[in-house]
Amino acid sequence: LHKLALILTIMEATIPFRGQDETGKSPLDRLFHRLTRISEKYDLPELNEDARIDIVQRAADLSNRNLGNFASDDHAFFLDHTWSLLPERSAALRRSYLYTVEDLCLATKDMEDFLSNLDLNVVFLSFRGLPTAEEIDKYHELTATNLRKGCAYMRAKLLSVAVISAFATLTGGDAPMSFFMGDLPSLNHQSDRLGETFPKFEFKDLNGCDEDVYDLLNEGRYLDQSFDTRNAPLGAYLYGILGDKGVIAALDKCEFPMTELSSRALLKFLSIDTVTLIGNDIAQIAVSREEPIRELLQQLQ
Repeated sequence: LHKLALILTIMEATIPFRGQDETGKSPLDRLFHRLTRISEKYDLPELNEDARIDIVQRAADLSNRNLGNFASDDHAFFLDHTWSLLPERSAALRRSYLYTVEDLCLATKDMEDFLSNLDLNVVFLSFRGLPTAEEIDKYHELTATNLRKGCAYMRAKLLSVAVISAFATLTGGDAPMSFFMGDLPSLNHQSDRLGETFPKFEFKDLNGCDEDVYDLLNEGRYLDQSFDTRNAPLGAYLYGILGDKGVIAALDKCEFPMTELSSRALLKFLSIDTVTLIGNDIAQIAVSREEPIRELLQQLQ
């Protein structure tokens, strides 16, 4: 029975992002208290106080290892892991070639909201000095950096999808992402992809951008995902011309899902040169929308 208690204790500790309760007890404090009650109720001498402390500390270690990417000094590794979680939060993205622009827009918005509101204090756990306060402080420092860069990356990705959604909304409605972006590449099939010919910037020529974020958008994460390529040409282009503050200001014009009103507001916020460049590229891929896209670009002049 005590071995079962050990397994269940460690398993529960891997439930992430839980904070203190109303009495100020951490998840591991509460876990230790329940383990103590079980030991007393079932008279388990193997679960004496020292053993219980050891079990909960081991549980803390596993929990922290499980979320170790948050404290990685490799920002691409952190974002690879984070971006790969989108299909877990959005069933639509599991249909790699069928998910729509709105599906990706809502999934990206959901992840951006999550990262933006994540409390550093609920990521890594410590119990009775393990990990040490110094180690936790280091984890928090690295996590804060990853969250800052991760949020900037997610906002740039979100804006790029919102712009595509704006064109979709104003020219006939939502459709599969591949209709506007081009097919995802595979070993047996390559097609034109949106943004492949967009201007690229030298970082020294950019203002208000984070170099790591721009490189991740432009050069890409380590891995392709089943629903997305590793680089984001449209996101890199928009981030390069707008910077962090400009991306945030542009997103303030958006609603999720996008409406006709918010779509026009977003496209009018961007420069006509930017909108024309993007619209012309979309028109070459989404050929059945070419005429309404051209008409829309004329209206926005």
